[in-house]
Amino acid sequence: MEEKKDKISLQGAVGIVTLALFFDASGAIINIIPFIGQVLSVIIGGLGYLIVGFCFFYFFQVNVLETKRLMKFFSGAIIEIIPVINILPGLTASVIMTIMAVNIAEKTGVKPTNAGAKLGKAFRKRKREKDERENEKGDKEKPNETKTAQ
Repeated sequence: MEEKKDKISLQGAVGIVTLALFFDASGAIINIIPFIGQVLSVIIGGLGYLIVGFCFFYFFQVNVLETKRLMKFFSGAIIEIIPVINILPGLTASVIMTIMAVNIAEKTGVKPTNAGAKLGKAFRKRKREKDERENEKGDKEKPNETKTAQ
């Protein structure tokens, strides 16, 4: 069986994460300046999302605006919008989540959203089987209890 390759290689992932770290670090440094720095930091965060999103689309043919990836990629934007909290590396976290989701989908052929649904279905089935076994076990014990009660 041939192992599938990642859609985003290790070198590509390191490059895009480095770019995201650059934007997060520059936003954090500028955020130290009162008032103006906080506004500039939000602008740098937005610019970072645009540039990194373009890099994903152009270099890796990954559409981050696809509904399944949209939430993963823009989840860190909430952090980037809020002043003072935008010191946290939201863009970098979003990039790492997107890279992981793309590579998992490429290797397994299962989209991450479908994987969650399948996993939930498997857990429900397992719980149902466990409940059925407990009910059968309980049914076997009940006749003995009624005989001893008489």
